[in-house]
Amino acid sequence: MDHRRTRLSLPLIGIALTVAVTVSVVAAVGPVEQVLAAVASSATLDQVSRALAKAKLSEADAQRLAAALEQPPYAAKLAALRTSALAAAKTAAKRAADARTVELNRQAALRLAGLNRKASARMQALRTGGGSGAGVALRTTRFTPHMTALMSSPRPEFRGTITSVSPNPVSGGATLTVNGRDFGPDRGQVDLALLGSRLAVACPISSWSPGGTRVVVTVPAGIDALIQAGGEDARIWLRTSGQESGPLADIRVVPVDVPVITGVDSETIEPGQLLIVEGTGFGAAGQVRFHFPTLGQTQDGIVDLWTATGIVAHLRENLERMPREVRCELRITTGSGRTVTRELTFHATLAYATLHETEWFRNTGTGGGSGPLVFIQDLRNDWLVTSASATLVSDTEHTECSYGSRPATGSSHPLGVLQLRADGWWTCICTANLEIAGPKGTPWE
Repeated sequence: MDHRRTRLSLPLIGIALTVAVTVSVVAAVGPVEQVLAAVASSATLDQVSRALAKAKLSEADAQRLAAALEQPPYAAKLAALRTSALAAAKTAAKRAADARTVELNRQAALRLAGLNRKASARMQALRTGGGSGAGVALRTTRFTPHMTALMSSPRPEFRGTITSVSPNPVSGGATLTVNGRDFGPDRGQVDLALLGSRLAVACPISSWSPGGTRVVVTVPAGIDALIQAGGEDARIWLRTSGQESGPLADIRVVPVDVPVITGVDSETIEPGQLLIVEGTGFGAAGQVRFHFPTLGQTQDGIVDLWTATGIVAHLRENLERMPREVRCELRITTGSGRTVTRELTFHATLAYATLHETEWFRNTGTGGGSGPLVFIQDLRNDWLVTSASATLVSDTEHTECSYGSRPATGSSHPLGVLQLRADGWWTCICTANLEIAGPKGTPWE
């Protein structure tokens, strides 16, 4: 027996045993152990998520990992990471929600400013155009037998047709528009025939469209001295160029101190919105009020412009704590004490808010699952949902967060259910965002 050969073999046996033990230990560190080691060493929840992404977990591994994470020291470490991540996510969500709220309210202010820019241009036209016929000479003609016959029985063979006149009724000093067809391209003559007084009053022509479809005239202010106290029925008599007769249209002439609203530029009104009211008989000054019958209150309007044929007024911009929508009655009272009304719809100034709830998810299988309920509390005071969304805050590469049950737009019930979609074992943080709007000055909760 060769003793030297035996002695040389002993070290080799020791090395082999060491290698075998090492290989056995490495083989014992499986995917579950790797994830647990990552949890123990991770400084953030995202690092845990990345470790989960690398691990190849079977269903049995996932169950074993879930059980291990409920035990010390992993449960405490994971809770600490979750608390830190949630706090950061909630801070970021609040910052984003506040910025979005500011933007929504800025857009609302811009919308109102846009409306008022258009109204301001029209107000300037009223201010400079005036529409007053105070300087127009009063030229009248008494009805002749021929005119009497025409007024009592208009003939259908007249050249041209009048389809509308505006405003109607009309007062002295007003601008009157006659629409129709076949008036001819050349200027003719327009009279206002007073049927009771049996007088034809000449109305100076401001414009006559080349296509013969539109004629604008001024009603002389002195016509008030000719009409009856409560107003008088009349006919617009338009004679085309070179014609003795022409089309007729019924109209009523009222005294200038009898206010008549012929139109408004908007059937809705909100605080701060310029409202343009056109008509006749408004006089030189007066008062505008907005009455709310169902609320039992009346708000004074702020007058921006007052002419005999046009008024521009608005409700104070800081009018708050009003219903989202309610019927409103515009009341215009002239200096002589006469009042005319027009029904409108009031829309409250809307305030906007962005709510958020941030939740942590953990999926222990495949495919994901439902998360918690969010926004359980109903909205009050006419506050309604305008939009809802869900944002994944962490582990955006491997998971997807959305609404499983989304709050309906226009509803006061914002309750929703978040849903996680994932393939395998994941952990993530999701923020539910809810945009709401309601009457300014009222609480939503």
